Amino acid sequence: MKFIFFVFLNFLKPAYTLDITGCIKETQSYTLSFNYVFNITGIKYNFKEYSYFNMPYDEFHDRKFENIYVSSRKTYMDILNSIRECDRSFKNTSKKPDYKIIDIKKLNSKSRIANLVVSFDDEINVIFGLIKKNNFYIVYPPKNFKFIDDEYKKKFNLDIIDKWKSLSEGEEK
Repeated sequence: MKFIFFVFLNFLKPAYTLDITGCIKETQSYTLSFNYVFNITGIKYNFKEYSYFNMPYDEFHDRKFENIYVSSRKTYMDILNSIRECDRSFKNTSKKPDYKIIDIKKLNSKSRIANLVVSFDDEINVIFGLIKKNNFYIVYPPKNFKFIDDEYKKKFNLDIIDKWKSLSEGEEK
């Protein structure tokens, strides 16, 4: 019976996970690539304790906004080990991460109309801004997040905008 339960639980886990496909050590931070799709820059590592890192944040006026979160212990440990061993060769993968909107917050701003929390493979959550300008929508990532796969970025942006429009239309009815 224990074996059947174990097999069942393994089917509940996602088939794929985010893979770190590159690491660049900069002066006081690190840049990591994920699945050759996006980079996260400005990751700070604690050299005194060697036991944790800090994800980057955006600053606006005198406020700090944390827009990138690690939501899985496995991914946290993968990032920590990748920073510690930044010179090693990394996994070569062709799998593109899945994503889904997990939260939407409407804003009372003239241009930035919403913040959308997007989860990549249920491991990293990123807050994107949605801007509406002259009836055009722009998905605005945090400054330390950059898509490096243009096709993926285009599909991602269109999906996010379509999802927003469908939610907005549903509220107007």
